[in-house]
Amino acid sequence: MSRGGGRGDLPLRRRGILNHPLSRRDAVETLIPLAVAPSGEEVDLADAAHRILATPINADRDHPPFNRSTMDGYAVRAADVEAGRVFPVAGSISAGSAPMPSVDPGACVAIATGAALPIDLDAVIEHERSNRENPVRFDLPSIEPGRNIHPRGVDRKAGAPVLSEGTRLGPAEIGIAASNGHHRISVRRRPTVALISTGDELVDIHETPGPWQLRDSNGPMLAAAINDLGGEVRRQTRAIDTLEATIDQLRQAMSHCDLVVTIGGVSAGERDHVPAAWEELGARPLINRAAIQPGRPIRAWQVDQTTAIALPGNPVSALVCLHLFARPWLRAGLGLDPLADWEVGELERPARTNPHRTALRPCHQTLRDSPGTTRVSVAAWHGSGDLPHLGGTIGIVELDPQAGPEIPAGTACPLLRWSP
Repeated sequence: MSRGGGRGDLPLRRRGILNHPLSRRDAVETLIPLAVAPSGEEVDLADAAHRILATPINADRDHPPFNRSTMDGYAVRAADVEAGRVFPVAGSISAGSAPMPSVDPGACVAIATGAALPIDLDAVIEHERSNRENPVRFDLPSIEPGRNIHPRGVDRKAGAPVLSEGTRLGPAEIGIAASNGHHRISVRRRPTVALISTGDELVDIHETPGPWQLRDSNGPMLAAAINDLGGEVRRQTRAIDTLEATIDQLRQAMSHCDLVVTIGGVSAGERDHVPAAWEELGARPLINRAAIQPGRPIRAWQVDQTTAIALPGNPVSALVCLHLFARPWLRAGLGLDPLADWEVGELERPARTNPHRTALRPCHQTLRDSPGTTRVSVAAWHGSGDLPHLGGTIGIVELDPQAGPEIPAGTACPLLRWSP
């Protein structure tokens, strides 16, 4: 669990502002150097979906490896084709079979889609332009060489790169790796994460909550987000509202994982034990609040080889802060640009700002996108406890408090999608 950055005091601490709310950017810059150093591991190709490629893949041979027909028809010499000429059919070639070594001048060969052309033929006439007899006649007065042929090596030459290091492996990339013989593949190790929900009011999702209780929806929501972002949730538990129970859960989590993410228990209430528990464990404070809405109570620490991020308990705050702070830490640990996921969105409608803090608002993508532009509208909400309003949103848009009380429609704003 080696780290990518040094262990000395951080610049923000030297400036003496640790106890003041940080900007989003300063808070992120505090966390990124502490991410795990990227490392690789080999996995079966069947298990590589959504992983990050650790080493580049080059073509093991030309793609395609031979001149292949793109149609069912007849392979011919283009120079032989003229109006009224008939061609004896010298044989047939199916996909996967070897072509005959030579074909007499003036003859043709029946050929299937995907089959290899004989070396001395340079075009394929589709069945629809023939009378399908032997000898065969075509209704074309002439053709150009290369007709209906996928030339050898036109996609990639042997040794040329087909997938670069750092590629996220989707279905297409899995297919490309398979086509080059990679049944096992080198991918970046996923940073391991412990996820701890806090609060006596929480019950498991399969339980019926009492009148004053809540199902633990934050745990499954954030676990899904962490896995989507490339982390591995290795431990997911709950801690009741006592200092001893919180310390016990944190101690177990830090012994197993690179990153410990807690949910709730971070405010100033008598039963908010997460800060005191990390202090008991000797953790070094990194972040104490951020000048954002939602998510101002965000906290972070470092202890031994473990980074700890404490998210607020309200679901909107928890999801937003996970993406703002844990996400760049995870990306750095995967060897990716921590901040590259941000893009530009254009406001479909005016949006109100917070005069004192940067507002991060879940947003919908509108149906009026123009080419190269993502148009978004801020979702109506009833505060950071309003989980239902997240449904159908694509991510969060950042609203600058310096822009005035209301940002007009058409303004370009930073946009961070929920999924990479």
